[in-house]
Amino acid sequence: MRAGQIIILWIAFTGLLSAQSTPQGPTGPAAKLPPAPTEKKSPARKVTDPVPIFRDIAAQSGLTSSHISSREKYYVIESMSGGVGLFDCDNDGKLEIVMVNGSTVDRYKQSGGDPLVTIWHQDANLKFTDITEKAGLTRKGWGMGVAVADFDNDGNLDLFVTGYGGNVLYRNKGNCTFEDVTDKAGVRGGGFSTGAAWADYDRDGNVDLFVSRYVHVDMNDLPAFGSTKRTKR
Repeated sequence: MRAGQIIILWIAFTGLLSAQSTPQGPTGPAAKLPPAPTEKKSPARKVTDPVPIFRDIAAQSGLTSSHISSREKYYVIESMSGGVGLFDCDNDGKLEIVMVNGSTVDRYKQSGGDPLVTIWHQDANLKFTDITEKAGLTRKGWGMGVAVADFDNDGNLDLFVTGYGGNVLYRNKGNCTFEDVTDKAGVRGGGFSTGAAWADYDRDGNVDLFVSRYVHVDMNDLPAFGSTKRTKR
């Protein structure tokens, strides 16, 4: 075989290999693959960005009441309670603060507990005033939780407070004054209620009320601390 023929055969063979290794589209030309998507990364935070700094202004704002609670924590009810709600009770554009109060075993037995909540009205310049008695929030018990909603659709936010021994529903009459409509609404309950939530679950335009409950506690038959006796069911 001559040298010219060998060169021609070698060129044809390498061309064939190149054609087989090149991806073909449906009509023959090489198919172009789309570029791989690139991940967008959030810009790195600059070291000079300001960091939020908080300062305790409770005392100078007038928020000085302490949460009522038992120190001993002998029983499960003593280890619970508390909770805070923020809402505008007089529609002035500023949020008021309502705090749920606990109690003690002795105080509950002797006088039915303590006021279920304390409410502070927000005045000017982040100053607050305790208006609990003026607002009519005087029901006693052992508070556990609070839920806020306009249950009667009158434009004023109302309060529902859960607690041991019964709940209370306060209807807002306007200007942060309330009336106790618990029995009228049929939501007093009993036993050991803890949390609560409002929601219009059937979409009829009226909010409905969910209340969670806890264990059975008989305040008049509490076991001595450290004993194996249990409260009756």
